[in-house]
Amino acid sequence: MRSFRCFNLMILLALLIPIAISSQEGTRPALVSTVMISPESHGESELEKVIKSSILTQLELDDFVLGELHTSDYMIRASYEMIGANLSISFEVIQIRADRGGTITEAKWEGPLSLRLDTEIQNAVHTLITRKMKKTIQTEEKISKNKWNLGLNFSRFVPILESNRIAKLGFGGHVSFGYMVFLEKFLLNPSIKVGLIWISTPSICVDDSSCSNITMVPLAAEIKLAYTLSRKFHPYLASGVGGAWLFKYSYSHKEDRAGIVPYVDATLGIDIRLADALGVFVETELHNAFEKIGVIVPNTSHITGIALNIGTEFRY
Repeated sequence: MRSFRCFNLMILLALLIPIAISSQEGTRPALVSTVMISPESHGESELEKVIKSSILTQLELDDFVLGELHTSDYMIRASYEMIGANLSISFEVIQIRADRGGTITEAKWEGPLSLRLDTEIQNAVHTLITRKMKKTIQTEEKISKNKWNLGLNFSRFVPILESNRIAKLGFGGHVSFGYMVFLEKFLLNPSIKVGLIWISTPSICVDDSSCSNITMVPLAAEIKLAYTLSRKFHPYLASGVGGAWLFKYSYSHKEDRAGIVPYVDATLGIDIRLADALGVFVETELHNAFEKIGVIVPNTSHITGIALNIGTEFRY
């Protein structure tokens, strides 16, 4: 029981460490460009220069980065006109580098010409415009090239169903080698996996000195489908089919039974990327080996269990 608690603590630490790392990455400052629309009867005037300069100054004060129109995340379109002795400025903010672009806000300011005109315009931009814009943009990892991957894990095996009557907790691990195909938001990963699971079976002891244990060595072709929830977190489903070598040995009687049986597994997990080439994963895996009743293990036709796995994956 103590070792089981230690294993659970390892899984918790594996989840918390990369979360702290990921919080430092994945954003950049928003880029903003400005377009001025002059009255038809005027070219660029000194008044227009004051308006544009005031807008750009306030954007920088509010921690936005000035950009070119073709690379910006936001475009501020400003038009102005004189209404009597007052200046009227209309603003429209358009998001131009997003899945759902379009106008996000419109505003209007009107006031008299004065020596404080630049300050008044800056206050209007801060109050009416920049408060409704996101200062940072979430960045997404560029679609990577297809890669080979190697996975290693340690697992804690928990027998279920009829296997629970004969076996206690087991432990083991596996090695997988595969090829990752990147499909926009999804990753397709066919692989070959080989494992080793040792299972204690006190219920099939003949006496105190003749207890035997079961060793299971699965070899399976597996297919994994992962979803790129973010740059760091990739939840996934996987399924494998193949064969398993079952081996039962009695230490006191020096007797053994062994055989190869059909095998399937199914996995639900999450891959946490520490770097492009390195990640850790936590998963729950269902194992099932189809044994003929009594051939290797008495009074059972399946070796079934849930494995709690923690491991690391390398990509290259």
